[in-house]
Amino acid sequence: MGNDHGKLQKGITPAGIQSMDEMMQKKFSRGIQYNMKIVIRGDRNTGKTCLFQRMEGKKFEESYAPTAEIQVTSILWSYKVTSDTVKVEVWDVVDVGKTQQKQKKAQLKLTNVPVPVQEDSPLDAEFMDVYQNAHGVVFMYDMTKLWTWKYIEQELPKVPLHIPVIILGNFCDMHHHRVLIAEEAELFIKDLGRPDGAAEVRYGECSMKNGFGLMFLHKFLSVPFLQLQQEMLLSQIQVNREQMLAAKEELEAAKCTDDQNYELYMKKLADLSEAAKNRRNSPPDDSADKGEKPSNNEAGASNVAAKHSPTVARKTSGASASRHANQRKEAVGKEEEVERGEEVEVRERVSSFGAKLTSKISTLLSRQKGEPKTVPSPKSPPAAAAERKKRKQPSTTHDIHDFVPDDAVDEQFFTDSDEDGAEEKGEEEEEEDSDEDVP
Repeated sequence: MGNDHGKLQKGITPAGIQSMDEMMQKKFSRGIQYNMKIVIRGDRNTGKTCLFQRMEGKKFEESYAPTAEIQVTSILWSYKVTSDTVKVEVWDVVDVGKTQQKQKKAQLKLTNVPVPVQEDSPLDAEFMDVYQNAHGVVFMYDMTKLWTWKYIEQELPKVPLHIPVIILGNFCDMHHHRVLIAEEAELFIKDLGRPDGAAEVRYGECSMKNGFGLMFLHKFLSVPFLQLQQEMLLSQIQVNREQMLAAKEELEAAKCTDDQNYELYMKKLADLSEAAKNRRNSPPDDSADKGEKPSNNEAGASNVAAKHSPTVARKTSGASASRHANQRKEAVGKEEEVERGEEVEVRERVSSFGAKLTSKISTLLSRQKGEPKTVPSPKSPPAAAAERKKRKQPSTTHDIHDFVPDDAVDEQFFTDSDEDGAEEKGEEEEEEDSDEDVP
């Protein structure tokens, strides 16, 4: 078992197992839509088993071995180019089977009593009705032996009238020895006198040795298949007709029900709207808001009190409603207090920022109001430097609004740094160096 499993894993098919091709896998994946039964009948040595094996896809065998009992196989067949998959059960029927003797397994003998032989009754046409649930019958005879045709003349009238039949004259490869011509067989079929509406009987010739006539048999299978399909469609139509009558009866009965009474329907709608309005207007219970459930004793006591004194029940509901209103007021007051605290905090932050801004501006103004420096004569270089410094200085301001620019305030405006002083000192040093160079 382990070796076989390993072979299957490697993709090697073991001996005795045939792999299924892709077409068969697709057909089986869609399922089987129809089951059809075909019965092969005829006298002995007429080629029934050869036809049975040919329909299975096997090769022709020259050797003859009588069939002991009925054998059945299943093949797949499809009608023309349709995607419907038809499973055809082919029955190789034996009229009288051979009894098969089976001996028991060899055991240790304690006495010289002979071992009894067990006989199994064969499965043949005498044991069961082979035409039950059949959809087609194939009769075979040997055209070189007249007694095989006599068998057909005897058994054909026993076939039910609704089953299509085809008669195949086998051994066409030995037609020079034939004892029955095709015209005689067709004349016999016409003289059967089958009633109107009965399934037709066809005649054909074949040779299992070279496969002649198998295509004609394949086309004949379309007749029982279409008949089976027609029966299924008719049964579906009958079911559809019964369902249609039932639907009409239900419609007639529905007219007398309360669902078709307009006044009752409008009354139901009014009741539903009134109930919804009451649910919206009724105050919610405190226990429901808190997620608490009353105990069994409390519930029982409240029910008893409500039964005996309706006034007390009304007072209790009014008190619960007032408590709920008070709780809502307290929650709203707390929310207002929180909002007021946040507003005060924002105001304090704004006022502190304004105070800082005012102090910065006043500091800068005090710097600008200092005493002016002595200006030298215009002919000397220090006088020119003083004039340049004077041009850089802004005009004296007397109000905060005159000092603040219109566009925006620079970030360096709020920082305490001596960068401006350092720049002025650098300029003065440069001017002194230039004065020293002058003779």
